[in-house]
Amino acid sequence: MPHKSKLAWTAILILLAGLTYSRLTERILGPLGYDGFQNGAETYLGEVRHRALDVFLAARASTGVISVIESIQAGPVVVEGKPGMLLEPVREVVDQLGEMMTISVVTLEALELLREVGIKVSFVVFIPVGFLVLAAGLWLRNQRFDPTPLGKGLLLAGIMLSIGLPLTVWAEKSIAHGLLDEQYYAAYQNVGQMQSGLGEHLSAAQAVPSPDTPPEQPSLLSRAGNWIANAFTAARTAIDQGGMQEISRWLNDKVESVLKLMTIFLVEVFLLPTLLGYAIYRGLRSLMVRVVTVGREDG
Repeated sequence: MPHKSKLAWTAILILLAGLTYSRLTERILGPLGYDGFQNGAETYLGEVRHRALDVFLAARASTGVISVIESIQAGPVVVEGKPGMLLEPVREVVDQLGEMMTISVVTLEALELLREVGIKVSFVVFIPVGFLVLAAGLWLRNQRFDPTPLGKGLLLAGIMLSIGLPLTVWAEKSIAHGLLDEQYYAAYQNVGQMQSGLGEHLSAAQAVPSPDTPPEQPSLLSRAGNWIANAFTAARTAIDQGGMQEISRWLNDKVESVLKLMTIFLVEVFLLPTLLGYAIYRGLRSLMVRVVTVGREDG
């Protein structure tokens, strides 16, 4: 490469490093849509995290009530049994839903933390240092030590954290809103009805007011505590009156919604981000390599 071209590219890279480190690049990109881009990603991650927490509480509350029903014994002491064990397959499926929601919430929290930290670290460390290392590589690449690959790696890491990650979330939001939301709400309503439905079945057998219809609607966690607290006596009454088969059939109808929710969160939290993130990574990497190699091809 001619000496003048090398000086020109070095000056450009150092200038870009300074502009990025001073956050001027971020301030320029903000009005062009970057801020809205990041805010949209933050909002969507918060929405999905809120959904996962709701499903987690619904699953755990339902599991608790089913476990209480399973513990009820019926019949004489010598031959007593546990009719509630008919609900064991349903309890296992709902319990797996709760475990999956735990993993989903942790994953979403990690993505949000990575997004927030990535913005600061990328514009202050990865991207400017990457530009400086690429500038040094113009002068050192003919020697035994070539820092150009390191510069490319730092630059790519910074671009993925500051642009690639929110772009992945934004693309996922566009796909999920069109394909998954309608199915999610329908499935969630069915799973949510597991709590109120169990309360209605047990309350009808016990002939007491339903614990899930107080004058003022408490939180989901408070309602779960009330249901579990009153479930023991109500479940024994339901078993004595032969209502366990009806409860079992009713819960089995909800299993499909539980499995559908697990599938939706598997796609929305794990598969879509992985596939979209990899596609965006490949695209940004190809673009960056093309831009970086222009300097080498010049002259």
